[in-house]
Formats: sequence, C-alpha cells, structure tokens
Amino acid sequence: MYSIKEQYSIIKTVILRDNSSKRIDCPFCGGHKTLSLSKMQGTLLWNCYKASCSAKGIKDDKLSINSIKSRLNSTRDKSRRSNPNEIPTLLSNCEHHPTSLDYLESVQCLDVYKTNSIHIKYTPRDQRVLFFMNDNTGCVGRYIGDPPKNKNYRIPKWKVYGDTTGCFQYGNGNHAVVVEDIPSAIVVGKIPGFVGMALLGTNLEHKQRQQLTTFSDITFALDKDARKKSISATTKYFFGKKPSVLFLEEDFKNMTKDKVKQILLEKLKQ
Repeated sequence: MYSIKEQYSIIKTVILRDNSSKRIDCPFCGGHKTLSLSKMQGTLLWNCYKASCSAKGIKDDKLSINSIKSRLNSTRDKSRRSNPNEIPTLLSNCEHHPTSLDYLESVQCLDVYKTNSIHIKYTPRDQRVLFFMNDNTGCVGRYIGDPPKNKNYRIPKWKVYGDTTGCFQYGNGNHAVVVEDIPSAIVVGKIPGFVGMALLGTNLEHKQRQQLTTFSDITFALDKDARKKSISATTKYFFGKKPSVLFLEEDFKNMTKDKVKQILLEKLKQ
C-alpha cells in the first residue's frame, strides 16, 4: 500500500493543466484507465475506481496566477454560504422527542440515526430535526412542530445553520446522484455503487463542482420544482464529464428503497 506522500510523488509527474482532468492507467494497481486526476485551483485530486485499489488523495499543488484568482473567488462564494444563524447551543437526542423519531422514520433516516452514521440532533427551541454537514460546521433543520396559530404566518420548512458550503454526501460508489435535500441523499447513498449529494437548494458553486468531478458518473435527480436547475446543470461539462438528468415526480426520501434502487439501476442501463 502506497502512502499519500508516495502516491503524490508519482502523480505530480503527470502533466495536468489548471482546471482540467484526465483518466490514465493506474500506476499503483495497473488498472486500465481507472485513475482519475483533476487539478482545480491548484489542488490536485486523484482516485482509482478499481475496488481493490486504495489509491486516493488530495494535495495542494503549485498555484498559477489563474488558480490564485479562482481561489479568491471561491473564498467569496464560501463567505456568502456562511449563514448568520448559529448552530443552537442547546441540542437534544431525538430519543427524547418521539415526533422527531416519527419524522426520521417517515423519510427513511431512522436507521442511520440509530447507527450514528449521520450526525442528527433535535433543537427544542426551534422544533427542528437537524441534519449536520459532513464536517459538522453547519446543518439544515426540518421543522416538525405544530402549525402556527396565525394562519397568515408561514414557518419555513427548512432552516440553515452555520456554514453549509459544498454538498452533503452519503454512500460509497462512483456514481454521484445530486438531489435537493439531505434525507433524499441518504436514501440514495444506501444503494450500493451510488453516492447521494445534497445540493441544499442552492445553485452549483465551485466547491460543489469540485466534489462532483471526483466521480466517474453524475446524475441530477431534482424534483419538478427544480427542473430548470436540472436542465441548466446538464448542459454544462464538469471537466470533461457530461451529467445526465432524472426528472422526479416525488423525492427519493418519499419512495421505498426498492423503488429508488429500480430507478437508479434503470438509469445505468441507458
């Protein structure tokens, strides 16, 4: 097994321009065109898609002037995604709030909560179930409290706390499926070979695009309210990769696991 340092010493010899990617034969396992390389904003990413190979890593490379400019723009994007709503200091386990457990079960996330696969909490103050990002620097909260007494007042279904820059991702595989919310991403990630990527209702930003370029296949599966976003995304190339699109009549989180699996496997046959 090669260390990250040893892998980088070999990978860095491959000629790769800024903001580009390529597939090559893996020098670590010999797999034919199984090693994916990407260089974005001076950051070099590599990943071998052969199951038996552990070659994978990320390393800051030398920055060109264009890379420096791009990184500065990315920093501005991140500051815009930082939310003024701080993560609540008083959090509770969902076991103490039966309605939160009922909600998690309804969106097929109760199992990942019980196994601590995903960081999920409940905020009594806001009456929301909180799904944390992979790095725990931010979260999104789903309101499950009583309807407001004032019928003219609408409580937002989802609320963002902290920094939710990038996509939330769950699962293992080479096929990224981009969805709107975290529960749907979790449902997708339970299907072998697929990784659910939650867009969290935002337009694609640099870090999200950067995450997607590490996958061999990309599919946008957004609901009918976000079809314009789906179509727009699939007209663009992600460093040589052309995404496909699925138009959904309902979210994955509202489907059975068998139905989700059927839809995704049928997509692979196309």
